[in-house]
Amino acid sequence: MPHRLPLSIYNVIEARTPADVLEALQKSVSSVVNVMGIWPLDLIGFEPSSLPEDLPWHPSVSPSFCQEYLVRMAECGPPSVAEWAASTNPSPYTHTEAMRRLQPTGSDRWIFDFMRDHGIRDGFVCPIGPWVMIYWSDHVLRGKTALSEATRMMLYAEGAIALSRVKELRVGHKDLAEQEVELSRRELAVLRQLAMGKHLPDAAERLHVSITTARTYLRRAQKKLGAQTPLEAAVRTVRLGLI
Repeated sequence: MPHRLPLSIYNVIEARTPADVLEALQKSVSSVVNVMGIWPLDLIGFEPSSLPEDLPWHPSVSPSFCQEYLVRMAECGPPSVAEWAASTNPSPYTHTEAMRRLQPTGSDRWIFDFMRDHGIRDGFVCPIGPWVMIYWSDHVLRGKTALSEATRMMLYAEGAIALSRVKELRVGHKDLAEQEVELSRRELAVLRQLAMGKHLPDAAERLHVSITTARTYLRRAQKKLGAQTPLEAAVRTVRLGLI
């Protein structure tokens, strides 16, 4: 039986406010990590005063934490890990993995020290387009408590779904149920496979088409749905009741 989107993620999809989105996501992932929030990936060049005031943070993140974070960023500059992630590392990573890779010293490591001072011993960062979904943990995510590849994929997928919903709510998109989208039978078939947890090559093999053809169907569907990622397209199709 192929893996399907967990039932709990539908609460994320149907949430009506950004805060509700993050709370629904927290309930879905709480056995593994905790939700911190959503942040622009490319922090380089940002001034604290120019950052959006309504960036979605989970309610468990105290206002003092957010304020101190902005003060520290103004004093020390954007974290070196942000530049590394934005330029060379689009894949999800833990704070521990970033520390080992960058080996920061002095002011370059302020973000890691800041997190530790607030009881955050590790985190899992998922770059999604120009944004990141940030999770945190009170224990180091390595060794016996390391995140498996399946868990990483789950956290990334659910984070991408949450980000998609937050973006819809923030820009005032009308509810998807009110939109009229016409997808072909093949486009729906590819999206159905993705929603069932299949990768595109597996979907192509199952549908007896080439990977190039499957990618074409997917690209067309994304355009019709106004989705930036395949996962976002699959989620929107689910919300429309088409699959």
